[in-house]
Amino acid sequence: MDPSRKTAFVTVLEPNGVLEPQVLLLAESLRRFGGRLASCPFFCVSPRFRPPLRRSTRARFDELGIVPIDRNFRHKYAWFPFTPKPLAMAAARDVSDATHLVWLDADVLILDEPDAFLGADGADFAACPSGRDIATSGPADRFHSYWEQVCGLFGLDVEDLPWVETHHEGLQVRFYMNGGVFRVRRESAVIEHVLRNFEALMDSGLSTSTDSFWQNDMVALAAAPFTSGSSWCVLPRCYNFSVSGVPERDQLQGFESARVLHYHLALSPANRERLLSYFREFRPDRLEWLEAKGALDASGATPAQRVVRRVLRASRERAMRRYLAGCRVVDTGARAEPAAILP
Repeated sequence: MDPSRKTAFVTVLEPNGVLEPQVLLLAESLRRFGGRLASCPFFCVSPRFRPPLRRSTRARFDELGIVPIDRNFRHKYAWFPFTPKPLAMAAARDVSDATHLVWLDADVLILDEPDAFLGADGADFAACPSGRDIATSGPADRFHSYWEQVCGLFGLDVEDLPWVETHHEGLQVRFYMNGGVFRVRRESAVIEHVLRNFEALMDSGLSTSTDSFWQNDMVALAAAPFTSGSSWCVLPRCYNFSVSGVPERDQLQGFESARVLHYHLALSPANRERLLSYFREFRPDRLEWLEAKGALDASGATPAQRVVRRVLRASRERAMRRYLAGCRVVDTGARAEPAAILP
């Protein structure tokens, strides 16, 4: 099969602050540096109510061959910032005929051909392990009781989750994968189970004293291969090479071979120069292209977008507060303040 027919890429595009220019930069990086996958279908899904896209964005859609999918699911957890992810994968599954679907967060760049996304390993699901985060390293771990309850909710035992090694710290933790980049076989049950697990977890109100419901999409993703009885494999770190925009010289080993860069806030005006310095040192072959793009911020939003975003943000924050008031908290230590709804 032609590689461009075997794999399709999926992300969410909503005009929420910097997300709009991020997605366009992601799509351009795939088209320029994706090798055999450069011409793969690229779906941008809008699975909940949103402000209208800018005219210039729609024009770039045409130039970059981006396929928009506008489908307002009116989901009961539409207020949650990461609900669009499982909904977008479900929407793309319904319209794509690709063998594999690859989820990419908007804050990702393709730097070299990501051939592991062709699925030659035969696994239904493939991703990179997350950092330490809320994963459990065993019964003595402060998050272990939380994972026991999560697994019970899904009809699993915590020992059903195999051990994986975190890429940054080299720690052994129970299966917990970064949700920013992952590949699923379209006809597998994984996509359905990610959404099902996510909804069950949200319905349960299960949280930890560090407000881990913000990781509910990744917890649901981690359990999906096992609730669905699907095969899985671990991708090398180069498929989700993470930098944050803060000083992190001790974490840059392997940058020169990164195929998929997860840059988080590193292209913001405050952090961009530091990221460019990494490119000067490790990836000079991509430096000129990235320098020409400038910093990413929300300054290009239209007045209509700003108004609708303000209304949506206020409404979603009220829904979040109501949800938090009913959460079942598993005590794991010091409690953090809830994060703000994304703009």
